Amino acid sequence: MRHQLGDRLRRYLLMAFGVLCLSLGAIGVVVPGLPTTVFVILAAWAFVRSCPVLHRWLLENRLFGPRLRAWYEDPTLPRVGKLLIIAAIATSITISITLARPPTLLALAGLTLAGIGAWWVWFKIPTRAGTASGGDY
Repeated sequence: MRHQLGDRLRRYLLMAFGVLCLSLGAIGVVVPGLPTTVFVILAAWAFVRSCPVLHRWLLENRLFGPRLRAWYEDPTLPRVGKLLIIAAIATSITISITLARPPTLLALAGLTLAGIGAWWVWFKIPTRAGTASGGDY
């Protein structure tokens, strides 16, 4: 009984995380600088572990499905895509710090997270072969 309760709680937490990520991805469709694909991939990761119905809906969704299916088929990024993502990260953190003027510690935390994100994109996500001169995004 206790094990079932833990599994159910884990499922609901993952589902809530998926809904949050999908919401951020939907906002990213209209807000410049907020990524869409990354949040949709995170939502899919959460849904596949918590709610197959939501995962299937996401795969079949007109707006998010094509990007997600493309990622499943080829989990790589072209070099130009990586550069654009890193530029978006740098631009977003610069604008955020400039406009919000957070305390120094909070600004450093934001810069650190942005740096980790940029590092992850550049070094951990495989670069798509044959895209050194650009290619598709």
